[in-house]
Amino acid sequence: MSQHVLSAHSFLRRGEITLVRLAALGAFFGAFWGSGLGLVGLLGLPIIYRNLHCRRSVAALMLGYYLMAARGLPGGAAVFFGQEGGWLGWLFWAASSMILAAPFVWLHRWRGYGFVGALVLVALPPLGFVGWCNPLTVAGLLFPGAGIYGLILTMGCMFLLAHRLADRGWLSCQIQLLFAVLVFSSAVNLAYIGSQERAGEVDTSWLGIDTVFSALRSGVEVGGADIEGQVDALARLEWVQRFMETIPAGATAILPETVLGRFSPIAESFLSSSEQGLRARGAGIFIGAEMPQKDGRYVNAMIGIGYAEEPILLAQSVPVPVSMWKPFTGTGAAPDLLGDHGVRQVGDRRIGVLICYEQMLPWVMLLRGVAAPDLVLSVKNVWWARGTSIPAIQEQSVSLFARLFGWKVISATNT
Repeated sequence: MSQHVLSAHSFLRRGEITLVRLAALGAFFGAFWGSGLGLVGLLGLPIIYRNLHCRRSVAALMLGYYLMAARGLPGGAAVFFGQEGGWLGWLFWAASSMILAAPFVWLHRWRGYGFVGALVLVALPPLGFVGWCNPLTVAGLLFPGAGIYGLILTMGCMFLLAHRLADRGWLSCQIQLLFAVLVFSSAVNLAYIGSQERAGEVDTSWLGIDTVFSALRSGVEVGGADIEGQVDALARLEWVQRFMETIPAGATAILPETVLGRFSPIAESFLSSSEQGLRARGAGIFIGAEMPQKDGRYVNAMIGIGYAEEPILLAQSVPVPVSMWKPFTGTGAAPDLLGDHGVRQVGDRRIGVLICYEQMLPWVMLLRGVAAPDLVLSVKNVWWARGTSIPAIQEQSVSLFARLFGWKVISATNT
């Protein structure tokens, strides 16, 4: 009897150790995000997924992956919300990781179909509103310039690597498949590099400007009730006015998210004389600002000045849930979930925008890809994320989707 109990106890302990090892293995894959390691290593994830035999094991693997991929969230939230709200970061980190891991657990019995189905579920709304660090992002490495077809090919590769192709020798078969995928991808990359070299010189008339405005928060306007915020907003407004006067003729400058604060009538009037100077020089500027709406909310956007009588608005599709987008209240940032205002024609160019949080979301990348912009403005305000992996993950995600869809990207960051 005692021997039987001891045996059961040993079995349970071995099971616990296995789950810990699987979580560590998932964390290993999650660490590719925001590091110097190539995301192509994520092709190993579906191979491990295919060989797991129970949902607990899948939960450990995928939870470890998402927790590690989003490792910068608790630290960033602690800075953004302050000590009183720092616990929110830990809550968001745990809750979002469990939400994103859940489809992989539910669909595991279908192996390849389940893995690809889960990838799609966490990329599309509603899960796609927090669907960062999707393994499908590796499409930008495998099939640059292929656009939607590159995503389809990547899903096909993931399916083959995660599916049960044969009862025997599955590992050998899938390693051969992986090798074939990498060889084919190498050929596609060589062709892409050659096309980029033939494309000619980069247009230098669009200038991305990085800034350092500490604690640059949203929701502050000149003339508002927040006295300290008013002083800060007025100082930035004066800086923007002086900066506009230095933009060379024929050039367009890009400033980061939120630099202007609320684009109130006071701010618009303050900049009117500088705007006339821009038009006279054939120059322009896109500034991160918040456009107040009649319902009390605002649109987080890039405002284009100097191109027409009215400012050009490029809106953020998915603001940060909870801190900016508050769907069950009448306040906060208004979303543009179908991307209707994320791409606009400016002169002879089609300009798209990716604003901060949405730079990590495949859903927004797909919206921009379908709209086919010539140039994408990648802007962010990450003073709160200094020292975390978040800015690096944003840059990694944008650069890979830019390779996939063939975008030219102009970046501007406030740190």
